Amino acid sequence: MLEGENSYFQTIVGHRRRYYGAGFALVNGAGENDQKGTAKFSRLVKDVWMEYTLTDSAVVFWRKGGPPAVMNSEDVEYDNRFGREKVTLKLGKQRLNAQLRRSLGTKLSDALENTGKLVVEDGGDGDLFCRVLTAAKAGAGLAMPRVKAALMDLAIAEMLRLGEVNGAAARRTLFRHSKKGHEIKQGNLAGQPLHFFKSAFGKALIKTLQTMPGVGEFISNFDLSFDWVYLPAEFFDAKVYEAVDGRLAMWAGGAGLLAAVKNKQDGNFETALDSLRQEAMAERGAVGTFLTEIISEMGGAGDIGWDWSIFFSGKELKSFVSQASTNGHMSPQTAREWLHLDDKRESMRMRAAKDRKDDFTPPFEAKQGLLGDPAATTEGGRPPGGAKTE
Repeated sequence: MLEGENSYFQTIVGHRRRYYGAGFALVNGAGENDQKGTAKFSRLVKDVWMEYTLTDSAVVFWRKGGPPAVMNSEDVEYDNRFGREKVTLKLGKQRLNAQLRRSLGTKLSDALENTGKLVVEDGGDGDLFCRVLTAAKAGAGLAMPRVKAALMDLAIAEMLRLGEVNGAAARRTLFRHSKKGHEIKQGNLAGQPLHFFKSAFGKALIKTLQTMPGVGEFISNFDLSFDWVYLPAEFFDAKVYEAVDGRLAMWAGGAGLLAAVKNKQDGNFETALDSLRQEAMAERGAVGTFLTEIISEMGGAGDIGWDWSIFFSGKELKSFVSQASTNGHMSPQTAREWLHLDDKRESMRMRAAKDRKDDFTPPFEAKQGLLGDPAATTEGGRPPGGAKTE
């Protein structure tokens, strides 16, 4: 796995998967969620996002009547030059019994038993189908994963961290450098290697210092000083990380901003969500088109819908829903979905509250009237009260 055990990497990729793929649903022609279809293809959608956010490619393979499988991109060879597609899947060799051979079909069984590789051309071959999504331009095969550059920078950061660990260990060793004498700068002996140091004095000084566990005193002649030698603090300067952190921040984008937010009251929280929303608009467009084609070929129907409310803070969400509902840009059903309310349950409760409105203080009055009851309308289906339309 490319992810390894790096917590930063897992956090960024995890944010992208959760936010980009949030709220997948198949929507029928009436604008309602197809719960059965959504449940059927939810695993496919999850796996596609897992692979695409990691490798910038997704390869889906399936047999007629069988479940789809999202292949590991590193196990796929893809050639789409000259307007033709050739996908080679590295499946690995294995032995099959007669029953499994009948189930898998001749071509797939032969590939598994003989070469361990299956070739699918132009999207399908008999009962075998394959679809490819990649961020690379046409004719260039599968995209080079953008995470490779991030992983290199993470490796550099790890080496810098290990350097700090070694440096911290080195700081445990402390040297006391005792200096006796001074350099001769004038006179006939100037510049010569004479510094008034005698080895006998040095040995005596070491013996004296070794027998002084705490505070002690001793007497000597002139020019005696001490230096304490240890690894300097500049070794741990945060500036050595600046280039690496800058490149990682560019790769992480909105997910990186979100990971750096300490709490939802942080002013950067809304900025991070807004950045993620812009990224998701582009990624959902590509992945949504890809998934729609596959789901349609597998017998599913409907458009793909996503949850956009996840990209708003609580304050922004309330303001947006209020303005959109008031100005007629959002249906009450959508408003309830965005506020994570059960539409069917709330509709039933609204009707019940209308029938016993005097039980509430102040009396219950829905801002958006429920006009299903003929008694609640006048001629033409218009609610009672108010001026007539000219």
